[in-house]
Amino acid sequence: MQQIWDEALADAKVEFSRLLSALGEKTYDGIPEKYSGSIKEQLAAIAPALEKLWKQKDERIKEFLDVQSQIEKIGSEIAGTSEQVESPKVDESDLSLKKLDEFHAQLQDLQKEKSERLHQVLDFVSIIHDLCAVLGIDFFSTVTEVHPSLNDSTGVQSKSISNDTLSSLARTVLALEEDKKQRLQKFQELATQLIDLWNLMDTTEEERSLFDHVTCNTSASVDEVSIPGALALDLIEQAEVEVERLDQLKASRMKEIAFKKQAVLERFLLVPT
Repeated sequence: MQQIWDEALADAKVEFSRLLSALGEKTYDGIPEKYSGSIKEQLAAIAPALEKLWKQKDERIKEFLDVQSQIEKIGSEIAGTSEQVESPKVDESDLSLKKLDEFHAQLQDLQKEKSERLHQVLDFVSIIHDLCAVLGIDFFSTVTEVHPSLNDSTGVQSKSISNDTLSSLARTVLALEEDKKQRLQKFQELATQLIDLWNLMDTTEEERSLFDHVTCNTSASVDEVSIPGALALDLIEQAEVEVERLDQLKASRMKEIAFKKQAVLERFLLVPT
């Protein structure tokens, strides 16, 4: 029986030391540094301290789980693998406040990076919104194609911030900017053709005003064009149809003028000298 009590006391002392070490504590207030009295008395003295340390350990594990879970979550968001997040494993051999502070510092760095990435995403989305408006392109389908979370119906914190999403957004902006540049160039070419044809055929100001939305950007730079729908494809098609119509009208009138000149010439040649 004595051996059992001795082993129990030895185990309690080992557990006590192990808990202190895991929690990063060198000493613990509440029990004497040197044990005295009978084994039962010594066990009775160490038991409350062990219970407090076990409780402290459980609470510390929860703190570690909380901070490590946040680290895992943000890390997966940055990596673009948020759907595959696993529960973190806590190293119960080191539950010290120093280790916990290290995790908190890591979490703060990740939170800062997440915030910066989120701002980048929102900036890209805003630029895409403005470009889509000018080009007459559906904004929601454009950003949803990049990533479903970018749709405005989702919360800001739910938006994808991964490298793939940022790269795809950057490519989308470049593609839309190039499209805008090409469309403006096309508009300006059509506007020049319209003005030349109008001048040739003395088109009225009233007729010309119907295409003010085309000629208003004749000398505009890409950055200066910001009105929604200003470079929509249907407007380009309307201008192309009008240029074609005026070209045909011009050809018809040129033939008419040629016939008149030929008739005059023929009459002149028939007049007796």
